[in-house]
Amino acid sequence: MTGTTKRGNNAAASGKRRRSQVIRLEATLDITMLESLHGQWCKALDAGRPIVVDGGRVQHIDGAALQLLCALWREAPRRDADLRWRNVSPVISDAAGLAGLTRELGLSSGPAGPT
Repeated sequence: MTGTTKRGNNAAASGKRRRSQVIRLEATLDITMLESLHGQWCKALDAGRPIVVDGGRVQHIDGAALQLLCALWREAPRRDADLRWRNVSPVISDAAGLAGLTRELGLSSGPAGPT
């Protein structure tokens, strides 16, 4: 499962291809990691390069981490940032599904579940 948030394509418009900034999530993604992770994401957004989030190693995620992921996916379009997933662990997919955040995290392009 992958998702992309994209508004504009400054690299294509300028004729230059920009190297992506890869953010590799750790096996445990919980409230104790959020300050560090938030700093990485702010730097990546400020750099203006495409961002790739690699979540393949995540084996544990808590609600605070899900909220931070949602904040990144909301902020990226505001900053005209290209954001996508690479390697989404089943833990992330399951947690997002249980919390009703699958679409918000760009993990599904299908219709929303029952309301």
